[in-house]
Parts: sequence; C-alpha cells; structure tokens
Amino acid sequence: MDKKGLTQNAMMETYQFVNTVYWLTVACMLGLNCTTIVLSLSETKHIKLALLHAETAASFLLLLVLFVARLTTELKVLTIMACSFFGGICLCTISLLDFF
Repeated sequence: MDKKGLTQNAMMETYQFVNTVYWLTVACMLGLNCTTIVLSLSETKHIKLALLHAETAASFLLLLVLFVARLTTELKVLTIMACSFFGGICLCTISLLDFF
C-alpha cells in the first residue's frame, strides 16, 4: 500500500472511533439527564433540588450542543471532552449529595 492509502485508512479508523465514542457520549448524557430527573423527584431540600435542576439543565444543553456538533469530527471531539468533564463533575456532586 502506498502512503496515501495508509493515510486514508487511518483517517477512516479515526472517524469511526470518534463516531462510536460520540454515540456513547450521547447515551451517557441521556442517562445522566434521566438520573438527575429521577433524583430530583424525591428530593425535599431546596439546595439539593436546585443543584439537581442545574445539572439537568446543563446536561440538556450539552445534549443540544452534541447534536449540533455532528457536522465535523473536530466539534465532536471537543464536545465529547466537555461532556466527559461535565459528567464527571455531575457524578461527583450526585455522590456527595448524601453528605449535605
């Protein structure tokens, strides 16, 4: 194989990997959104409820950004990184809700 064929194969593999991770990120953000909604239904303290509503709104906003980012691979990578960071923060705050 020539250099051009190897480059094209690498680009296709990268695109397929980013596309797979993109759809996994969409599924995880939907799961996080559903989790925060379910937790907010049984919460009675106002500060915890406000935090859960803020997380729900932010995850919904990131889902909208994810759907807009389907245009290019670079946008997909940036939004996947942002969603991963936000998801980690949300999981930490959800696990810390028991201590408040």
